[in-house]
Amino acid sequence: MTMALPVPLMVLTMAQVVVGGSIVAAVLPTAMFPRLSIEDQDQWLVRLGFMMTWLMLAGYLLAALHIFSGVALLFLMAITAWLLHRRAHNRYVLTGGQHVAASLFDRLSQSLDDRAREGRDWKRWLSWVPRRPWDYLWAVLVLLVLALAAWMRLGPNWQHAALFSSDADETLQWVKGIDASSLFPTGLYPMGYYLVMAALQTLTHANAVVFVKFFSALVGTLLTASVMWSTYRFAGRAVPALAAGLVYGIMPHLLPYDGVRQLAAEGQEFGDLWVLPLAWLIFQSWVTRRRGYVLAGVAMLTAVALTHPVALINAVLAAIAATLAGWVVAGVAGPILKDYLWMVPLAALVSVLPLAIGFALGIPLLSTGVSFLHASGVGGPPPIGLMAWVALAGIFALFVTKLLWYDELWEMGVPLIALLLLMFAEAIMQLPRVGVDSAVLMARGGALLALVETFCVGLGVAGVQEAVERLGVFRTGAAAGSLVAVLASAVVLLRHMPPRPFVGYSMTSDTFVAEMVRIETSFPRFSWDVVANGAYALVLNDGYQYEPSFWLSHMSYADRWPIVHGLSPKAYPISQRYIFFFVPHHLALSREVPGRVALLAQDRAQDRLVTLWIREWTRRHGPMPVYFENPALTIYWIVNPKNPLV
Repeated sequence: MTMALPVPLMVLTMAQVVVGGSIVAAVLPTAMFPRLSIEDQDQWLVRLGFMMTWLMLAGYLLAALHIFSGVALLFLMAITAWLLHRRAHNRYVLTGGQHVAASLFDRLSQSLDDRAREGRDWKRWLSWVPRRPWDYLWAVLVLLVLALAAWMRLGPNWQHAALFSSDADETLQWVKGIDASSLFPTGLYPMGYYLVMAALQTLTHANAVVFVKFFSALVGTLLTASVMWSTYRFAGRAVPALAAGLVYGIMPHLLPYDGVRQLAAEGQEFGDLWVLPLAWLIFQSWVTRRRGYVLAGVAMLTAVALTHPVALINAVLAAIAATLAGWVVAGVAGPILKDYLWMVPLAALVSVLPLAIGFALGIPLLSTGVSFLHASGVGGPPPIGLMAWVALAGIFALFVTKLLWYDELWEMGVPLIALLLLMFAEAIMQLPRVGVDSAVLMARGGALLALVETFCVGLGVAGVQEAVERLGVFRTGAAAGSLVAVLASAVVLLRHMPPRPFVGYSMTSDTFVAEMVRIETSFPRFSWDVVANGAYALVLNDGYQYEPSFWLSHMSYADRWPIVHGLSPKAYPISQRYIFFFVPHHLALSREVPGRVALLAQDRAQDRLVTLWIREWTRRHGPMPVYFENPALTIYWIVNPKNPLV
């Protein structure tokens, strides 16, 4: 039995997130941050990276001061814009007499007016504006690829009321906890991603549960866009970007990573958004020797460090590859090296400071104990090997064409970056041989390998296309042939696309939601006057308390309810129809609760506790069958035959 989301609620939340997110991602960065000495095509990306870093640091500050709110965020944005542009040494300097609250909008209107009067500058600012008929076709194809990628990630979340994994439920709890000014709800952990989500959810006033579901699909789609943009910037061609987007966006079964992670609001995936763009910025800093690229790259690296530790490892590997390639093709630039020597330690200090302060205040480190599972969509050796050989052959062709026909030999650093990243990722994937859990590795290292492989495929297509063109074939013919190949691949893919793109994940949580709707349970030992139709769940908790949000988020889309058992009403969306109660381990066997009981266990030790509890229940109340077991989270249902409603 499947329980779908309310369509009006989902559509409303999507509209709120799209409109509010567009303002935060495009309008506000343009208004807040001055232009840097970098290419116009990179300005929007750089400002977006600055905006994410700013939201994370501002969120830490406001949550620590217990004033996290939309009004506080907007006021802090206005102050930041005024301070930055007062010191900016360009024609957009704001005068000191301007009012702080109005400076944000004055800066935006001034920028738009100036660019509107200069048509050429306006087109440079919007560097993606099509100028030729082919550009419109490429734009349509790019939008088509992104739309298909979004549908594959949003569709399962739309069709099922339950959140996709424990990580999504954990995300919901942390976002609601930050909204309640609880900075580290369950322990010390990088909260940058969740601070950004909390800021967007606060500014848009979107429903928290549906917001998390939609944002998870948005992150997966943005990953596809990141791969496409990075491939386009490195290769300078549209066809390679489309090829990389097709593989990463709508062929997840060919990639060596757990595709379900892109449906579950994972923090690592948000951090991986910046891995390839970061490599581009750092490589450009060495090639162009512009300080703006250094500042942008370090700011983006800071955002990744504030987001997720594994994403930080991926970003550091990308930075190392880009740095080595930059040194090979451009040599050592003294001023740039000096900038990195003081900026990188400063970024590390800023990234560690929130956790260090929390640790000094006595907040314990987060101990997860979450099991990472293989998805059946994980690719096997044949397609991965085939993709790798195609990528390497194309990169070799790119090497040859650059060497024989191009004077700009520095562009050879692009395939060098790809080869270094491919070696790094392949080295990570060999860790199971030294005792690392392969499931965890697939969830962590596989994400980097998937990014690098699709990036290499794009560069391979670029190399083949350029080699064909340089051998005398007309450019139009090469472009037309590439277009036919892309369209044919898309048609074949759509004809064989499975109904559920990410297979292998149990949807039993939806069964839980649907079944709980019709359960009524009496409580002889407790008075639950507020709960007319309540269900009782015994949650075996071992210190890592994200389970309440897991179940409660499935029951209701309300964001504010009265406090229950001391839990913050802003941390858990609690419905009056369903109540959940913590029972410590030493008290679990003493409770006598009729009806249906769901027990959640995270590890084998808790499985043994569940088994003991079932035996004790059976001894007191008679035999009760186990309803089902969810392989993802080990959920046990115990049915009471005496309850006529079961």
